[in-house]
This record gives sequence, C-alpha cells and structure tokens, in this order.
Amino acid sequence: MQRYARYPDPLFGVKGIRYLARRMRNWPTKLGEKKASLYMGQVVRMLEEIGTGGAGFRFIYAAFLQEAARELDQAWLNDMSKEMTEAGDRWREFGNIAGRIFKNRAGQEDNYRAASDILLDIADREEKIYRKLRNIKVS
Repeated sequence: MQRYARYPDPLFGVKGIRYLARRMRNWPTKLGEKKASLYMGQVVRMLEEIGTGGAGFRFIYAAFLQEAARELDQAWLNDMSKEMTEAGDRWREFGNIAGRIFKNRAGQEDNYRAASDILLDIADREEKIYRKLRNIKVS
C-alpha cells in the first residue's frame, strides 16, 4: 500500500509550481504581452483572492507547525515553521512582481523570468520542507 498519495499529473503541489514556472517564462513570446498579462492576472487571483494558496496558506501552515512542535515536543518542527514562513515570504514577493506585471507597472527587474525564478525557488524550498516532514516520528 502506498504511504502517500501521488498526483497523476504535474498540476498540483511542488510539481505544479515547477510546471507553472517553466511555462510562465515563455508567455510573452508565445502569447503576446496582452494575453500574457491576463494570464498573470489570473494566477494572482487564484493565489491571493480565490483560495488560500500562495503566501496565506504558508503562513497558516507555519503557525500549525509551530504549535505541533510544542504539542509533540519536536523542536525541529520550529525550524520547519521558519522555513515555511520564508517560503510564504517568497510567495508574497512573487505576488508583488506578478501584480506589477499584470497592472503594467513592472520595472526592469519585474519580468516573467524573475517571477518564474521565484516560483522555482519556492518549489525547491517546499520540496525540502515536505521531505523533512515525511520523517516525523510521534512517540
């Protein structure tokens, strides 16, 4: 029996973040600036307005990990909480850049490549956190 559910395609979780990041890089070339901007706006809405995705969920989960550290007497979960908070900060940074792109207020450093790079960094961070959390031992 499989211990963890596996998603059938790369549209969810860390794989989904990487999937989006890789495709986002090419949006301006593939779709044109106007349509690429609309896509970016939809990503921002999905992350920040429609659900608890992005930074909001990461901060909630970090608070849960902090409480779990105390309840389970597992101090290392505090480290995981800090790392998840840092991932949340990166999601917030992504949201800011993506919002500026969508609103046509992007500076030189605010571009699809920079946004994509942040998403790839987030995916790496979260994968590391989730792998560590798989090893939790409750006595």
